[in-house]
Parts: sequence; C-alpha cells; structure tokens
Amino acid sequence: MQSDEGEESGPVCMESGTALSTDEFNRLQQQLIELRNQNYELIEKNKQLQSQNSKSNETFRFATKFIGRKAEKQTGLGKWEEEVNALRAKLTTQEDEFRLQQSTLLAELNKVSFKSSSKTKVFFFFLLFFSFTGVVFYSKFFYSSMVKELRRQVQQEKKRADQAERQLEDALVFTIFLQTFDGDESSCSASVLESDNVELIGRLAQLQKKHSETIDRLNMLEEENTLLRKEVSEKSEVIAEWIRNRPSGDSHTPSSPSCSSEVLALIASGLRIRRMFDIVRIDDSAAGIRDMNRKLQRMLEETLSKNLNLQKDIQRLLETNKNEMVK
Repeated sequence: MQSDEGEESGPVCMESGTALSTDEFNRLQQQLIELRNQNYELIEKNKQLQSQNSKSNETFRFATKFIGRKAEKQTGLGKWEEEVNALRAKLTTQEDEFRLQQSTLLAELNKVSFKSSSKTKVFFFFLLFFSFTGVVFYSKFFYSSMVKELRRQVQQEKKRADQAERQLEDALVFTIFLQTFDGDESSCSASVLESDNVELIGRLAQLQKKHSETIDRLNMLEEENTLLRKEVSEKSEVIAEWIRNRPSGDSHTPSSPSCSSEVLALIASGLRIRRMFDIVRIDDSAAGIRDMNRKLQRMLEETLSKNLNLQKDIQRLLETNKNEMVK
C-alpha cells in the first residue's frame, strides 16, 4: 500500500513540475508511520486514563457512603447520651420518692410509738429504717454503676468514631494516590480499600450488637427496679394494716417521755441485729405481738437475702461488662 502510494504520487509530482527525490519520499513515508504509531499510543493512553477515572469515581462513591455511615453512628452516640441523662433523672426522682416514703413512715411510726411498748417501737423503727435505707442504697449504687458503665461505653464509641474518621482520611489519601499511579498499583490500592471496607462493616455490626445488648440490660434493670418498689409498697401496706388492726390491750405506756430519743440513740450507735432481737424477745406479753414480730423477722431475712442476691448479680454484670470491654 505504501509503495503504491509512492508510485502514484511520483507521476503527479512530475506533471505538476515539482519532482521529489526518493530520499525525500522515504523520509515523508517514515514520518507518516511515526505519526500513526504515536496516534495508537495516544489512543491506548486515553483508554488507560478512562479506566483509572472510573476506579477513582468508585472510590469516591465508597468514601461518600462511609461518611454517611459515620454521621449515622454519631447520631446513635447522641441517643446513648440522651438515655444516660434520662436514667440519671429517673434515679434522682426515685431517690426523692424513697426519701418521701421514708419520712412519711417515720412520722407514722412516731405517732404509733406513744401507744405501743418501747421494745416493740425499737424493733419496728429499726426494721423500717433498715429496709428503706437498704433499698435506697441499693438503687443508688446500682444506677450509679450503670450510669458509669454507660459513660464508659459512650467514650469508647467516641474513640472508635475518631478511629473510623482517621481511616476515612487514609482512604481519601489513597484515592489521591490512585490518580497518579499506573493501572497495577491502582488495582492493588482498590483491593486494600475493599478489605478495609469489609473490616469497618464488621466493626459496625459488632457495635450495633453491643448497643442492643445494652438496651436489653437496661430493660431488665428497670423491671427489677419496679419489682423492688412493689415489694416496698407491700411491706408498707403490711405495716399499716398491723397498725390499724393492733389490739388495744397490748399497748404499754412508755416509762418516760424520752423513749423516742432512746430509739434514735440506739439506731445512731449502730447496735447489732441480734441485740435488737434479744431486746424484743424480753417482752412476751401478747401472742399477737410475737406473731407480728416473727412475720416481720421473716420479711427482714427475705429482704436481706434478696439484697445479697442482687449485689451478686450486680457484681456479675460488672464483671461481664469488663470482660466484654477487654475483648
């Protein structure tokens, strides 16, 4: 084809009166071949640039999706902080309610103390004080530990979000480098980004699982709190019923007007439970009082056993939370 073109161009040039030598013709033909080769090379480079542009666009879309997931995670952290604040408010309201109930029961006990014997007053006052103080202390300790644990989890989630942000910045840096590297290096960096994407998705699933477990634990704790309040109300009703149905002949006038001060002195000095029971056993004047003392003693023992079991459950939950955080 090239020789035919040269033969055809020879006569034309002769007719036009400007003859070309063979060297000039070969030189022009060589330049034409070089231009064609350069054209093919430019076409190949254009195809490579288009493929690199498509890969960089995919990486940019992945980074955009990752930013959206990070924003969703930050909203989830905000919800956890709101839940912690709600639990703190609930704890303060419950403490106020327990204090109000304690004050009302103490007032009723002071009214009844002038109509009952001094030893029975000491027992009831000690029982009420111990039960309500134990419930308030338990609820305060339980919710304070739970709030601390939730704060620790929120701080860890913030740290993880910061790490995810740094990983996102690294991914964007890789995207910038993709535009300068050749096809092989860009494919390697894309595979690295895909592996990082899979790892981050797995971590996000683990965080969501821990969040659901924390919500379930909070629901369980609220149910236990309602059960404790129900038990306290039942004990208050039993005490009020005994006060209403108390026999009139069993009351003993106090020996001195300083009986209530003696009761407060005994409780303030922190006497042992066995000594208080020994004081109550001295007065066996009425069968109704003995029966009520037995019932109240059983209730006190049940309350103590339940408090011990709840403390064990709290320790177990805290240990499981620590183990999960270590993992």
